[in-house]
Amino acid sequence: MSVDLSQFIPSFLEESFEGLELMESSLLNLEQGDDETINSIFRAAHSIKGGAGTFGFEHVTEFTHLVETLLDEMRDGRRSIDQNDIELLLTSVDCMRLLIEAIRDDEECDTTKIDETSKLLTIALNSAGSVAATTNTAKTENEQVTSDSTAALWHIEFIPEHHLVQTGNDPILLFNALADLGELEVQAN
Repeated sequence: MSVDLSQFIPSFLEESFEGLELMESSLLNLEQGDDETINSIFRAAHSIKGGAGTFGFEHVTEFTHLVETLLDEMRDGRRSIDQNDIELLLTSVDCMRLLIEAIRDDEECDTTKIDETSKLLTIALNSAGSVAATTNTAKTENEQVTSDSTAALWHIEFIPEHHLVQTGNDPILLFNALADLGELEVQAN
């Protein structure tokens, strides 16, 4: 005996739209150290991702996984809450809404904004926490300008945490993003 899950899709959609509203309003009021709010935002994203996975809505699941990972880093202290991340998460909520509306309306969704936001989320995740702090430290302590050139040299020390890959992050994406900014030389210890 198999259960027809399609009968539960309207409930999933309704709960998803409620979760998106909660995420959006909470992000607008989010401040550093507000554990209760960041946990409620995370739970809403997690619930949407889980429901989407149950019904086979892979685009929603994959996109929301990135959002959930960023939120998870914020809630466990690996990442500070800053305005850039809040704005990225608000844009992500808009993208999730587009994906959910496409399911509701049984239409294809224009994925241009979603793809762009996915890339920004991936870059943010690969430059998170201690990497960002190290980059800022390196920026102030290690910038060298040669006397005959205006080129700046940066020394960035990257020490990934042991669970980096388990959270869906790929250090190669960080290196690729840095290489897009200029010449990159990597030395492994």
